[in-house]
Amino acid sequence: MPGAGCSLAAKQLELDDAPPGYVVQSQSWAPGGPTALGTLLLILGGLCVVAGLIIFPRAILLGLAALLFGVLVGRTRGELTVTWAPAPQAISIVPPAPDPGQQLVILKQLLDQGAISRSEYDAKKAELLARM
Repeated sequence: MPGAGCSLAAKQLELDDAPPGYVVQSQSWAPGGPTALGTLLLILGGLCVVAGLIIFPRAILLGLAALLFGVLVGRTRGELTVTWAPAPQAISIVPPAPDPGQQLVILKQLLDQGAISRSEYDAKKAELLARM
């Protein structure tokens, strides 16, 4: 989606305009080049300044005005080029279901260590055996 704009705000608007499901992959800003009018005004302004220094001093003001105007309006608008890429999809990693046989072994160790009571062991054992 290429676009044109001269200000930072215009660039930001362009980037905020992402298609749904896409993200900015790359962007580049190409500044605008001189226009024919701008180049002509710069040349005319330079000539007026030189003429003012040599012949007619009031021509300096006209030359400076032409130079300033040539600089301000003598450039084309730059272009912002944005390359879009599909947004990466979220990958969910689901751990494998624990082995009920291994859980029974751990449960028996907890019972032997006294970490759980016999009734807790029997209830959890029945639940694990029902899943097998």
